[in-house]
Amino acid sequence: ANFIKEVDKPKLEYSLPRRLSDEDSEKVLLAARSMRYAYHYERKRNYAIIATMLMTGLRRSEVANLMLADANLSTSTISVIHGKGGKDRLVPICSRLSSIIKDYLTDRERLHKKSEFLFTAVQKDEQIGIRCLNNLIARLRDKTGLNFSAHTLRHSFATMMLEGGVDIYTLSKMMGHNK
Repeated sequence: ANFIKEVDKPKLEYSLPRRLSDEDSEKVLLAARSMRYAYHYERKRNYAIIATMLMTGLRRSEVANLMLADANLSTSTISVIHGKGGKDRLVPICSRLSSIIKDYLTDRERLHKKSEFLFTAVQKDEQIGIRCLNNLIARLRDKTGLNFSAHTLRHSFATMMLEGGVDIYTLSKMMGHNK
């Protein structure tokens, strides 16, 4: 007989995931918009990327894989196709994010970008890479002095939604969770 099965497991402390305060979230958005960039397009794109992550709770890979057709500004939604676990979901977007994405898309059109991906590389007309997103987050950490990650932006979104009165079931569907 295995006597270990009878021993009670110690209770581990549970702490909430790290998140940015509303003020720090605004600080990150401001930094993304005002940071020094080599290209005007890069400024618009990076601001739209950070705003999308912070205002939708999308994962870094989901943002990189967004297709142009996934952002439906007329219905104020973003479709996440084959998110983590192969799940599809529809995420509502606020008017502020819609405006930021429209501004980015205008600049994208100016450069005649034809890629099917929503967020494209600066020099080439191809999908933005995860490394580029990681570099952007690292630059914003340095600029703001805040310790955060792409996942922190996701948790910040979830907390803001809960504090805004969204029920946990609806939030879990927006975040792409099973339950």
